[in-house]
Amino acid sequence: MDNIATPIEYECSAFTVYGFNIRTNNRTEADVGTAKIGQLWQRFGYEVAPKMSSQSSVYGIYTNYEADMHGEYDVWAGITEINEHANALEKTNVPAGRYLKFSHHGEIPNVIIELWQHIWAYFTDPNCSYERAYTADYEFYYSATHVDLFIAIK
Repeated sequence: MDNIATPIEYECSAFTVYGFNIRTNNRTEADVGTAKIGQLWQRFGYEVAPKMSSQSSVYGIYTNYEADMHGEYDVWAGITEINEHANALEKTNVPAGRYLKFSHHGEIPNVIIELWQHIWAYFTDPNCSYERAYTADYEFYYSATHVDLFIAIK
């Protein structure tokens, strides 16, 4: 995890993402036999990615938190640019607010797993000066090997 950049504060404007979602929790995702997020991204890859426009960006959204990192939450795999092929997609809104931006490079899905592990350690460190808001967090995929993860903060 040496190539995870030091987080920076970021003020995010609200935006909408169109895609698919599932409800899960970290306990479910820790078990290969019950994990749902990988299947969500597979569905996205088959049904949405081939129809994306060149202007669209890919996002992973974490929202509707039951409580904190131990509770249930919704995960979205989606795009920002809707087109004629996106009629069957649902939409969610990412609220404006203060976020910490974490960046990481590596192979997916390992880069995402490492980044989330780093974030959980970061926010549970007693010296951390930030508190998670648990409103909406999101992953922005620059490429197959570069991801920024934005965590909502109070």
